[in-house]
Parts: sequence; structure tokens; C-alpha cells
Amino acid sequence: MNSFFNILWASLGSTALIGVLVFLFRSLIEKILSRSIEHTYDIKLEAHKAQLNQELELMKGKIQLEYQIAQIQFSRYSQEQFNLYNELWASLCDLRSSVERLWNEASVSNINQLAEQLGTTKTKVEKSSLFMEPHHYDEIKMILNEFTNFQFGKVRLMELRRKRMEGDRVNQGMINNVISNNQSTKEKLERYLDDYMNCLRSQLRSEDSNT
Repeated sequence: MNSFFNILWASLGSTALIGVLVFLFRSLIEKILSRSIEHTYDIKLEAHKAQLNQELELMKGKIQLEYQIAQIQFSRYSQEQFNLYNELWASLCDLRSSVERLWNEASVSNINQLAEQLGTTKTKVEKSSLFMEPHHYDEIKMILNEFTNFQFGKVRLMELRRKRMEGDRVNQGMINNVISNNQSTKEKLERYLDDYMNCLRSQLRSEDSNT
């Protein structure tokens, strides 16, 4: 009878020990697997971070390169535009001088000189319109139109005086009216040119502050 209980207790003890060992082994396996999964995840996460950082650096380099190219292109454009405006303003000053000479002396030579300078300036404006700001282009076209009106007014004045000298009935009132219109056109030209000069100066200051 005692042998039976001894065997029973031994069996129960062995079973409990095996159960404990199984539990400990299972816990150990779970910890190993968990650590292995965490380690694998950490490796993949670091690899993903490294890839993102590499892509970010490539993107930053691309943006920086594009920015530098844009700066170079803008600098070239600004320089080209500056040279253009400088040439156009010089041409407008030549036109103003031609107007002054024609205003002081309505002669064929002065008419031709104004016509030639006006044609040269119009051609230069059209060829350079690509580099001009749209509102500047519209303004200079308006100014050139007033130069043309002044030229036509002076031609009209010379025709009236010639006809009067030839004996045609041309009263002084008609001549005075043309002179008055020419004077108004000349004064309008002066205002336009002053406004245009101030506009160009403002743009140059703005570009200098952005560089």
C-alpha cells in the first residue's frame, strides 16, 4: 500500500515538474520569438528611415539645384531686361530731343529726323517686347503714339503755312489751333516720359532689393 502511494506521489511530482518545465520552455520560446520579431522590426524600421533620409537628401539636392538654376536664369533675364530698358530710354531721350528741335523750328529736315528716330525706336520696341513687362510695353506704345501725333501735327502746321504763302485762304485761327494742339501733345509727352522714367526707377529699386 505504501508503495502505491509512493509511486502516485512520484508520478504527480514528475507531472508537475514536466508542467513547470513546459511552461518555462514556452515562456522562453515566446520571449525569444518576441525579441526576434522586435529585432527584425527594428532593422526594417532603421532601413526604412535610412531610405527616407536618403530620398529626402536627394530631393533637397534637386530643389537646391533647381533654385540655383532659377537664380542664374533670373539674373540673366534681369540683366537683359536692364540693358533693354536702358537702350529704350536712351532712344526715347533722342526722340525728346528731336521733338524739341522740331518745336523750335518746323522744318523738313527736323520732320525727317523725328520720323527716322521714331521708326528706329518702334522697331526696337517690337523686337525687344519679349523681355518687357506687359504694362511697360503698353505705356511705351502709348508714348510712341503721342510722338506720332506730334509729328503729324507739325506736318499739318507746315502744310497750312505753305498754303497760306501760296495764296490759299488759310486764316490764322486754323494755324493757331494746330499750334495749340501741338503744344498740348508736347506737354502730354513730357508727362508721359516723366512718369515712365519714375516707373522704371521704381522697378530697378525693387529688383535691387530682391537681389
